[in-house]
Amino acid sequence: MRRVLGALLVLLMLCASMPHANAAEGRAVPSCASAELSAVTGAVAVDGGSCLDINLGEHAPGTVLAFDVLVVDDAVDLLVFDDAGKAPYELGQSYRNAVTTPVSTESAIGAQVFHWKVPASINAKTWSLVVDNLAHDGDQGQGDQGGARAQISVQVSVLN
Repeated sequence: MRRVLGALLVLLMLCASMPHANAAEGRAVPSCASAELSAVTGAVAVDGGSCLDINLGEHAPGTVLAFDVLVVDDAVDLLVFDDAGKAPYELGQSYRNAVTTPVSTESAIGAQVFHWKVPASINAKTWSLVVDNLAHDGDQGQGDQGGARAQISVQVSVLN
């Protein structure tokens, strides 16, 4: 009886240590390169399967930003986040509810010129423009899904 129990215990331990074939895989976490806005006023390459996180700085509610973006060679997603909203994107989770609309643009190519007013909140926040040229787990198959290298240039100014 002892031998049977011992063998059963060894078998259970072996089964517990083996990976499960149908275990869910974790979400792919994007690793975006970071850039200051001043570094992307000329053409910058964003390879297919990568992203670029551009720091737009801290802006108070009601501030109006003028965007002048040029995207050539391949479409990208232009996603505007505050720091809290960017967390789901950085974790590979669904970020669609956190993206700031209408300023965010999916599958952008060519010239994108628009004004955007920082939404109301209690305090000033730091904002980012993420140039997404990848199939992100959290984009639910919408927008640009990567592909070829895109060339981008971004100019943002504060309107008075």
